[in-house]
Amino acid sequence: MKYFALATLLLSTALGGCIGHNEPLNATFGEAHRNNMAAQIIDPTPSEEDVVADGNNAAAATERYQTDSVKEPKAPRSSSLSSGGN
Repeated sequence: MKYFALATLLLSTALGGCIGHNEPLNATFGEAHRNNMAAQIIDPTPSEEDVVADGNNAAAATERYQTDSVKEPKAPRSSSLSSGGN
């Protein structure tokens, strides 16, 4: 009898998770997440400058690093967003 009660309890708990959610989600569900994600994505358009990768540039960068005279990086461009909040 003890095992039957335990099995019934476990089975009813497990099957309770199978009950569906039939109500449609709100139209703005996930909007804050999408807005925050878009605000953190750097503009994916390619740079106007040509990037040249060769050994001389790598050697010069290593030399600047070792002599503690590293160039300041350019500020990244970011996307601009507007929110239609209420």
